[in-house]
Amino acid sequence: MEKAIRKIEESEKMHQETNPHLFLQGFLSSDLYKTAYDAFFSEKTIPLEVTQEEKDTTFLGSQEANTALVDYGQGVVHFRYDPDQFNEDENALIHTYMQKVAVRYYQDPEEIRKYERERTQAHNEIAQEFAKNRVPNTRLGLVLARLIVIDRGLDTFDNARYLVKNMHMRGRE
Repeated sequence: MEKAIRKIEESEKMHQETNPHLFLQGFLSSDLYKTAYDAFFSEKTIPLEVTQEEKDTTFLGSQEANTALVDYGQGVVHFRYDPDQFNEDENALIHTYMQKVAVRYYQDPEEIRKYERERTQAHNEIAQEFAKNRVPNTRLGLVLARLIVIDRGLDTFDNARYLVKNMHMRGRE
């Protein structure tokens, strides 16, 4: 009986991935991705001349794709940050971003605004770096950076979803 319980507990453990390429490939081939993709296009009339690549690019830039990636990181495969999987420049940007995300308490409104500008800049820089080689666009780079800080205990999945929604409402890329 104890062996059966242990086997169930082990099978219920979420898979973890440290390789960002394998993590993204897993997401792109997941049922969660396919479901979000189908739902995104279900109510849309797509002209015949639109290619599959154009549809994929459009979806990958959408709030639905970004939210699905957060959901994938929470419920399907947890992305674990491993510095060995990133180059020196990326690790430096990740380190800077994590420092900016770390909780700080400011009382002065100007200090808060300054901190938020610096944090946003660090987030954008790492997202742009990720978009060069790791993800199809900067929006997915923003999500990957957010998953790293979640892994480090500096953020939550719920906050990541909220920020994805806000990012798309502002049209940020």
